[in-house]
Amino acid sequence: MDLRKGEPHDLSQAVTLLSALGPGLSGYLEGGMGLKSVLVRTEMDTLQLLPSGGPAENVLKSLRSERMVELLAMVEQEFDIVLIDAPPVIQFADCPMIANMVRGVMLVVSCGRSRAFDLQEAVGRLRHVDAPLIGAVINRATRAEARSYGYVSYTPYY
Repeated sequence: MDLRKGEPHDLSQAVTLLSALGPGLSGYLEGGMGLKSVLVRTEMDTLQLLPSGGPAENVLKSLRSERMVELLAMVEQEFDIVLIDAPPVIQFADCPMIANMVRGVMLVVSCGRSRAFDLQEAVGRLRHVDAPLIGAVINRATRAEARSYGYVSYTPYY
C-alpha cells in the first residue's frame, strides 16, 4: 500500500483485477466510505484486495488516524488472513508506523539486491518501534540461488 504513488497493485498473472480499482485505502481514509465500497473482488472467490487508491494528501496523518485503526480492526474481524504491502522500511516512516498496528511483520528481501547494511538498518528501525518481527521472505531468487539456501524445488501456489 503506497499512498504516495497511488498505483494499482499487480497480484500475479493468475489474478486479473478490474480495470478501474476505485478509491481504495486513501478514499476510505479520507472520504468516509464504507469498507465494502472500497474492496475489489478478484477472480479468486476467497481473495479480495484493498488497493492504495489515489495519492493521499497527508500520508502520515492518514495512517495515524482513528479511521485506520478502525479499518484494521474491521478487516481482522472480517477476514481470516490480512496481508498489508507497505513501502520499504528504510525509505519511509509508513512501514514502522503500520508495523505497530499489526500482529506480525514479515520483512521482504530481494535476493542479490538487498545489501546487508540496509537489512540491518531495516531490522533496527522495526525493533526501535517494537514491531512484532516474525521472519523474512526472500524473493527474486533463481532456482540455483534457492538451492544454495537449501530449497530443492519451488512450486507456485496459485
